[in-house]
Amino acid sequence: MFTIFGLLFYLGSIFVRDNEDVTVADMFTAIYAVLFAGMTAGNNAHFMPDAAACKNSAANLFQIQDS
Repeated sequence: MFTIFGLLFYLGSIFVRDNEDVTVADMFTAIYAVLFAGMTAGNNAHFMPDAAACKNSAANLFQIQDS
C-alpha cells in the first residue's frame, strides 16, 4: 500500500512539474479523491449480492400492489 502511495505522489509531482496549470493542491485533491472513491467502492462491494435480492423483493411488492 505504501508503495502505491509513493508511486502516486511521485507521478503526481512529475505531472505538476511538467504542467504549469496544475498546482500541488490540485494534485493532492485528485489523489485523495481517487483513493477515497476506490476505498468506498471496495468497502461497499460486499453489498452487491444483496442487490439481486432487493430487486426480487421490489418485484414481489409491486406484484402484490398490482393484485
